[in-house]
This record gives sequence, C-alpha cells and structure tokens, in this order.
Amino acid sequence: MRVKSSEKYEQRNRNLSQPQLIRGSCLRCKRRAHPVDEQILPKHESILGTHPLFGPDSARNNLKRKNIIICPVRISESKLDKISNLLSPYGLNIIVMSPTEHDKLMASTLFVTQFTGRGLNPYRLKEGLPRTENFIKLEQVIVPVTTATLNFL
Repeated sequence: MRVKSSEKYEQRNRNLSQPQLIRGSCLRCKRRAHPVDEQILPKHESILGTHPLFGPDSARNNLKRKNIIICPVRISESKLDKISNLLSPYGLNIIVMSPTEHDKLMASTLFVTQFTGRGLNPYRLKEGLPRTENFIKLEQVIVPVTTATLNFL
C-alpha cells in the first residue's frame, strides 16, 4: 500500500526538515496519505498534494494549457502563492481543491478513461483500414492509456 511506503519514507527523512521546506506529495490517493503526513512531519513543515494531469507523452514539448491539481493540506497562503507563481510561467492551469475533491474527481474521470481505453485496446484496427469518425475518437483514448501506468488499478 502506497501510504505505508510513504510513511516509511517520511520517518527516514524527518531529519531533513527545515522551516522553509514544502513537502510535496504526488501520491495518487490524496485523502488517505495526508493524515499520515500530518502525523509524522514536523508542525512547521508545509504539506501540499500535487497531481499533474499529464504525463511525459502529452507534455513532451511544453506545459502550456496542461492541468495540475494542487491540494493544500498544511500550507500558508503566501507559500501557496509562491508555488502558483512558480508554476504559472509554464502556462499550466493550476486547479486548487481539497484532497477529497481530488480523489472523487480522479475516481470519476481517470479510472473511466483508463478502463475504457484498455478495454478497447484489443479492438484497434490495423493501419490503413477505413474508420468511422466515432471510432477515430475512441482510438484517441486507447493509445495514451496503453502507455500509462497501471499502478492505480
């Protein structure tokens, strides 16, 4: 379970803590991970959940108009503003939401997309065969998900 591995990591690295440090979490399930972070990490340390909604394939050339979700857990407004100012020049769409909102959104969007794309993968047509417009749209879902990680399933 990822939360346990995160807990071991946090315990091993407690001595790296500094007041200006912002601990960024990229765990896929934000709601379960952050209570562990809050218990283990020193009170002066900020905690911010992050989830870039893109991968190496879709952001290969640039980050313009790509979405990143940030979930403030324990962080001041000024530090959150600094993070936003750091990300904004790259053209990212920064979406702020709670860990619970994040997890619900991912359950209803990411899972459905991955499930559909992987389920349709065996039905891909060979190059050069005619396709309907709707089938072309389905293939646009299949290709990216077959290269994405299966960790969340």
